[in-house]
Amino acid sequence: DARGTFHDDLQEELIRRLYAAIRELPQEVQKILFLTLDGLSGPEIAEQLHISINTVKSQKKRGLKILREKLHRPDYWLFFYFIYSSL
Repeated sequence: DARGTFHDDLQEELIRRLYAAIRELPQEVQKILFLTLDGLSGPEIAEQLHISINTVKSQKKRGLKILREKLHRPDYWLFFYFIYSSL
């Protein structure tokens, strides 16, 4: 139905904006956020990238701060939902 199509289109656009914003971040932060979106936990990311869990946490925090400043508030909250619902 039209409502479902609208919802799908909106979700697709928000994900597109999210990925575009992440691609503008420093490479270390990009890797961590993309792995988070892929469903990896902090310890799994640390192991895969051969870095400490504290580095994962601080880089993720850094990335979220930058995204919060870059994205309009509604976009940021949707991003926040996507990234934490994938944990």
